Amino acid sequence: MAVKRAYSFTGDLKIYETCPRQYQFFREYDFTPSRSSVIFFGLLVHQTIEEIHRIVLDGKLDTLDEVRIRELFDRTFRFLCLSDVRPIGDAAQK
Repeated sequence: MAVKRAYSFTGDLKIYETCPRQYQFFREYDFTPSRSSVIFFGLLVHQTIEEIHRIVLDGKLDTLDEVRIRELFDRTFRFLCLSDVRPIGDAAQK
């Protein structure tokens, strides 16, 4: 006899209550939700800070100015866009 699947309030019932079709896509067809702009922004900030940290560890702190940091930010932004991470809007980027 097969074990019945357990259901949770937030993981199953709440999704179904919000939209039965969405529930069907996520639970029956194993669709995965797209990454949100919050995740994109978190990755953007984190990876930019990591790059700045590498520059500091390499002893090149004197090369960091506002223009260089903006270049790092923009390069990271373009990389994330190319890697299928959903981008943030222009207002959030500024």
